[in-house]
Amino acid sequence: MEYTKLSSYRFTKGKFISPWNEFMSPVDDNKSWTYGRLPEYIWIALIFHKYGRQEGFRRLSPILRAIKEKTSLTHIRMSDILLASEAEKECVFTALLDYVGIDCMAPLTVVISGEIDSMFALKFSNSMLIDERVKIIQDCMKKVMGHNSKGATDIRYVPLVYSLICGKLHMKKEQGDLLFKYQFEHNSAEEMELIGALIRSCELVLLSNEKANDDYINVFWNAISELTECDLYIMGFDKEKEDTKKYYELVKDIFYYFQQLYEACDPLDKRMKVLLGIATYSFKRLEEAEMHNLYNAISGRSIIRSMIENYIMMKYMVMLEKDNSSIWDEFETYGIGQYKLVLARHRECENKREAHVDTHILEAIVNEYKFEEFQDMDTRYFKNDNIREKASKVDEKDLFGLYYDYDSAFEHGLWGAIRESSMLKCDNPAHQYHCVPNVNEEVTLKSIFNDCVYVMNKTIHFLDSVYGVPESKIGEIDNYEHTLVGETN
Repeated sequence: MEYTKLSSYRFTKGKFISPWNEFMSPVDDNKSWTYGRLPEYIWIALIFHKYGRQEGFRRLSPILRAIKEKTSLTHIRMSDILLASEAEKECVFTALLDYVGIDCMAPLTVVISGEIDSMFALKFSNSMLIDERVKIIQDCMKKVMGHNSKGATDIRYVPLVYSLICGKLHMKKEQGDLLFKYQFEHNSAEEMELIGALIRSCELVLLSNEKANDDYINVFWNAISELTECDLYIMGFDKEKEDTKKYYELVKDIFYYFQQLYEACDPLDKRMKVLLGIATYSFKRLEEAEMHNLYNAISGRSIIRSMIENYIMMKYMVMLEKDNSSIWDEFETYGIGQYKLVLARHRECENKREAHVDTHILEAIVNEYKFEEFQDMDTRYFKNDNIREKASKVDEKDLFGLYYDYDSAFEHGLWGAIRESSMLKCDNPAHQYHCVPNVNEEVTLKSIFNDCVYVMNKTIHFLDSVYGVPESKIGEIDNYEHTLVGETN
């Protein structure tokens, strides 16, 4: 499948609008294929499941003809059949008994019990065990829950044909002829794809004139889900196996060199202090990942996100320095102002419970070089530009777009990150393939180590362009990265 390029989306008011949603309204859940229409046509699915495609179509033909000739039904949804008069239901159920038999429809009695429809339950109950009935429905659903699957298209073809013979749907003769060919096996793959697209598009026309029967749909899902257990599985990756400690030691040696350089050259240079401070913070985040083996952990996403933002901020401030030599003071003042704001809020809060925010530490830092009463507090992001704008201005747009947004989802607890890291998938179609909170199982996320090497090396190379790093030390981290990329490829 070829996916729509991002450039084809319309961006308005901070939102990318899908081209499909420009001219189509989203389908309600109870009108969607998986959750709404499949329960209605599960009886057709059971026929295909038992008899196969060709024989299924052969047996469905007289059933549709009997329903058309002996009832006033204009839809063959199960909910419409169950709401029909007793005489009309008798005609439908008799046709089913004549052409597919009790065993084919018996599994559906776990949903349509005597309380739901006594006639259906009476006519199609047999000695089949409940577990066996449920299993058949599950197996049947697995085949056709994908709305673009061949099995789903086969099922959708049947009510579409019924709508044509009832006169509820009209189309050109050549379209009708093409549609008629669908049930036969001798069509080419291209032709089947064309007819399948026609079936799905025509179905949307029918949907616009239908009202979903929420009661039946809810009965179906409640019944089938309560009769089955979750079948959970884990999607994960191997634990990081590279010699991460070797790289960490190489980087630590470089930062020790920077520490000595700062102390020996100009310990009062604010520019050097800020740049090395930001870079060292990135090193400490890398150190956390190494010391606590967080490369495959949720916390690892926070670490690489921080390293990316630090690198972008370093380049951004060096760029601004050309027109603003006090940028380094402003960065410090901004950060201290944030600490002062937190301190002020804690002082005024009535809840004095013990917390990880230590006001004594905050007070010492805030008043380190200037009495806090003379400190302003800026609630805006530094220099107003958000991190996306900063990344674009320093030619690191890809670094932001490919990684930062993804890692931010973990930082902010957005659903994509929650789904990936904290929920297990249930492989039970009766549970709508839902997700279950992961309490006991370990989900191993893909390692961030390669990205840590990539971003840290970019950080060190940037510092090298500003202050210089011994060629041998640069060569060691470059060789490590080249070896790592070679092994990955």
